Amino acid sequence: MLKAKSQLLILTLSLLASLALASSAVAATQWVTNPASCNHTDPPNFPGQNCIAPVNICGDLGGIAQCHDTSTLSAPGVSASSSIYNGGLTAGGYVVNCYVAADGGDPYCDNSGNFWCNSDSSCYVQNRNTTCTALKFAYQGGAFTCGTCMTNYADCDAGGDTCEIHFGVTPYANPHTTYATCLTPQCAGGYTDCNGGGSGADPDGCEVQNGGACTLGGLPGTYVGCTCIVPKSNFQTGTLSSYATVDPLLWGRQYGAGDLISFGNASA
Repeated sequence: MLKAKSQLLILTLSLLASLALASSAVAATQWVTNPASCNHTDPPNFPGQNCIAPVNICGDLGGIAQCHDTSTLSAPGVSASSSIYNGGLTAGGYVVNCYVAADGGDPYCDNSGNFWCNSDSSCYVQNRNTTCTALKFAYQGGAFTCGTCMTNYADCDAGGDTCEIHFGVTPYANPHTTYATCLTPQCAGGYTDCNGGGSGADPDGCEVQNGGACTLGGLPGTYVGCTCIVPKSNFQTGTLSSYATVDPLLWGRQYGAGDLISFGNASA
């Protein structure tokens, strides 16, 4: 009986180890600029599985490595655009994830023939999209060109190089403003233009900070938009109560039979 329990424990641990290895295989990636560089074997991620050269790992089907001669793969016949680095690769052009979850058919690692367009570092530092050249993988010459500005960026000096303005981020000339377009400002986050047209185009820009300190009639308050809000003041004995309001300073309505208000002086 004890021996049977030990065997059951060993079997359970083995199954758990297998599940852990399968999970790591699903999460693994191998990004390459040249499909022929895909691994033939990878014991840590695909234990006991081998693709015999020139066949390489090309896709992961539920933890099972799929094999294909990746040197025969061709890049897409159309160009595409990207502003991201895939798997940390910084070379522009089409790239491959050899360990990607298998797509609909063999070869299982080609993203259904689309592969992945990768940003090039020379374009990225200019805040420009990378245009991947048709039929070119990233390791090949002429695999990319630097294209249009990334979303919310603009080449406002028309220099044809860096897209130097990031709308909503790059500071404009006036206080607490950023560029809305190449020629117009907008208020930076948390600020409001209360004495101008609302965009901060006047010389003092967006002069009011939402939640910032203010005074009204000498009383300290806090800005909510363009309004200075002064905290309520409670009436206390022996204390002068001050408040800024368009309503009566002290008011109420008596629904009972008693006086609305009653004051007395004990010394008179």
